[in-house]
Amino acid sequence: MKKILAGVVILGLLFITFFYVFSRTSEIFDENRAEKLLLSPANESISYEIDDKDTAEDLIEELNKGRQTSNHLKKNLKKPDYIAKVMFGRTNGTTFQLWTDRSQVVFLVDGTFYELNQKQSKSFQKQLKEAIQKS
Repeated sequence: MKKILAGVVILGLLFITFFYVFSRTSEIFDENRAEKLLLSPANESISYEIDDKDTAEDLIEELNKGRQTSNHLKKNLKKPDYIAKVMFGRTNGTTFQLWTDRSQVVFLVDGTFYELNQKQSKSFQKQLKEAIQKS
């Protein structure tokens, strides 16, 4: 009886561990469903709409490479450069804050900070600048 109970406990722990690891590695934004990206600069009264699906997907794909980071960034970050929204339809979307004027791009989604490494940040900043110029 003890062996059966121990086996059930071990299987339960493995099951919980699997789903915990899976949830930590999932994508932040669903790039396949994304239709456009809206960006509102914090210091300007205009906003940018990146409605080219390919460009929006590329930017979101780059953001999905972000790694969760600790909240120590909260102390060092001032006002975000952009308030952004990934749109999945006309009314459905995910809003997040985006800091791009740093060596590494940082963004805040649902209370969790993510950051891109320096290579990813340079690529994202270049793609973002080109997308804004097109819009």
